[in-house]
Amino acid sequence: MYRRIVFWILAAALIWYAVARYAELDRLLRTLSQANWLLVLAALALECVYHALYSGIYKSAFDVVGVRSRVRELISVHFSCIFINVLAPTGGTAGSLLFVDEAARRGESSSKAAAGVLLTSAADMSSISLLLIPGLYYLYTKGGLTNFQVVGGSIFMLITLALGGVLLAGVWWPTQVSNLICWCGALANSIGRRILHKDILPAQQVEKVTTDLTGAAEAIGRKPKRIARTLGVALAAHMTDMFCLAMLFFAFGEKITFGPLMAGYAVAMVFWIVSPTPQGVGVVEGTMALVYTSLGVPPEKAAVVVLAFRGLSFWMPVLVGFLLFRKTKIMSAKKPRRDTERI
Repeated sequence: MYRRIVFWILAAALIWYAVARYAELDRLLRTLSQANWLLVLAALALECVYHALYSGIYKSAFDVVGVRSRVRELISVHFSCIFINVLAPTGGTAGSLLFVDEAARRGESSSKAAAGVLLTSAADMSSISLLLIPGLYYLYTKGGLTNFQVVGGSIFMLITLALGGVLLAGVWWPTQVSNLICWCGALANSIGRRILHKDILPAQQVEKVTTDLTGAAEAIGRKPKRIARTLGVALAAHMTDMFCLAMLFFAFGEKITFGPLMAGYAVAMVFWIVSPTPQGVGVVEGTMALVYTSLGVPPEKAAVVVLAFRGLSFWMPVLVGFLLFRKTKIMSAKKPRRDTERI
């Protein structure tokens, strides 16, 4: 019963969100009606391929850390993750926990799954960085680089380096990381004994989390080829999404070359992540349109293409995620297996 209540609360939240953005949705539908629908359908197909590839990043990362998974299941969780991240804007944390919970309910280690999610985020942001650096340089050579873009790009690169640093710390200094986890567990239990008069984290659970995370870090260090494969899948996903954007330019009768296309896409992905609004709503649209306008795209064409792209890359996945969320294991009556620890 409570799962049904949660589902309908989320449904009401989605309806409220859509009503609040009614003007944007209405504008989106009117914009798409002006395009070449065959090319729009081609863009839609590319967007679907992008999401399949993005789910493949999780699959590849989970393979590295030793978590069994199937792309078909991960696609449903991926879309559900997008839906949750919109309604619960916590920097992507809420959606990431959904992957960990799904793995735990399949009998996998949630600690290893958390390491896989972290590796996925690092690969995703690293692949964006490979597009961002030449994209910002292209903007600089064309005189279109702004301080706002430099600051956003710098914050994004710092986050990327931080994620990589966390992974490398586990690979290079496993003993120190294990000691840190044990110290955090002891501290939590000390606080728990003072306030609740009992341990918050059982010693066996802390030991298992430490063992699993250390094992995941060692697996990452032992499998450089699989790390490269994960990064390659992430780069292929973003290249596919970028070609989806190019298809929309063609759909609205506007030619675009690779340089401007890459610059606008990379900047959009940066502010999709570092924006204070959920999934960069409002910020991504304005930033993308500004980049393309500064590179010679007519303002009205830049606006409609960006709006159409956000419709396919944001609104469509949110709707699909809502429909698939009910099929996730967290909404089913099936309980996690007892031999799996929970974070």
